[in-house]
Amino acid sequence: MISLKEAREQKSLTIEELATASNVTPESIAAIEDGTARASMVVGLKLSKALGKPTTEIIELAPQMTGVLGGGIDPLLGPRVGPR
Repeated sequence: MISLKEAREQKSLTIEELATASNVTPESIAAIEDGTARASMVVGLKLSKALGKPTTEIIELAPQMTGVLGGGIDPLLGPRVGPR
């Protein structure tokens, strides 16, 4: 996996240019790059599409995404239906 900053620099893009291409704010991109924020799945998809890279290559997604109803989705086991 390469960092978001490395992927952005490989494309010779500034943070502002990537923000425009991905429709993600420059502040969010800077925070992800410096490690003070993590990308949501939606932001990760937008950034990876703008950079032409698989999401998993540039963004470390949270290991478990919280569902709308308070459940979770385990990336390996699928939706959480009951106790595990």
